[in-house]
Amino acid sequence: MKHVGLNVASDPFFTVAYTGVTGALIVISADDPGMASSQNEQDNRRYAVAAGVPMLEPSDSQEAYDFFLQGAELSEKWQIPILFRVTTRICHSKSVVRPSLPVADLKAPAFQRDVRGRVMIPAYARAAHRRLRQKLAEITRWNETSPLNSVHEADRKLGIITSGISWAHVREAAPEASVLKLGMTYPSLSTSSGPLPDSWSGVSWSRKATRTSSNRSAPPVSRSRARPTCTASASSTLPACGGCWPAT
Repeated sequence: MKHVGLNVASDPFFTVAYTGVTGALIVISADDPGMASSQNEQDNRRYAVAAGVPMLEPSDSQEAYDFFLQGAELSEKWQIPILFRVTTRICHSKSVVRPSLPVADLKAPAFQRDVRGRVMIPAYARAAHRRLRQKLAEITRWNETSPLNSVHEADRKLGIITSGISWAHVREAAPEASVLKLGMTYPSLSTSSGPLPDSWSGVSWSRKATRTSSNRSAPPVSRSRARPTCTASASSTLPACGGCWPAT
């Protein structure tokens, strides 16, 4: 659905994070930075944090295919919905995609009566909340070594953390930079561990500032200015890039 569609679906979206799912549930949110064909501009990555739902962000057509299948596996393993966030340029791009082998031995769908797990009255919801936080803690540990995140080593003088379509813009604008490309952007990686090699300890990390309709008139930052040092911490939940205006 488009980003505004998730606004309409937000009530059951928040609740299904508590109830969990017995099969894979992938919620696709197509954001439209710059409002190419939308009535407003919003960043639906915040829904993942607010609802406590893992989020995947593909950077091209092949990753959209691969990440969707990976998301289905994660959803079934942890019995949790997955927010699959794409942006305008991902949705309108075309490229050759290599398909994977068909999945064999799929389970037949069946109704399971589970009043305590499905009916979110306060007495049941409090226990469900604890189960959800435990799932997110487990997924966070899994994400530290996840194949969805990748490291691209280059010049150690500059490092960029990015995700989604901004990966393509980064490679074009700063091909000399070392890049940490995030595929799962929530739960976020911790700063104490993760995919960064030890040799990157001296890299000055930068994050692309989010530009929205409220500050789109701000002048661009000159490449000659000093680059900011990344202030990411364990409390950070999302990269500040990943398809924000005008990089759609």
